Amino acid sequence: DVGELETTVKYSWVDKIQTSLLNLKVGELESRKDLSATLTYRYKDYSVSLYGRNLTDENFEVPALIDTASLLPRT
Repeated sequence: DVGELETTVKYSWVDKIQTSLLNLKVGELESRKDLSATLTYRYKDYSVSLYGRNLTDENFEVPALIDTASLLPRT
């Protein structure tokens, strides 16, 4: 028995999204893609895994809570 080698590749794409309830330009996040992969070797009761995330090295913003009320002009 030489064990098993398992590979997993995951690709995801997220379209441009709006994080502001008021659809303000500051709340827009551009579309993004992500490529991740895992390589696992299993032998009897043991396993060793190598994994990589964001293999395309793409920079992207993570949605966060934005207080859009403070961005509006005061009257």
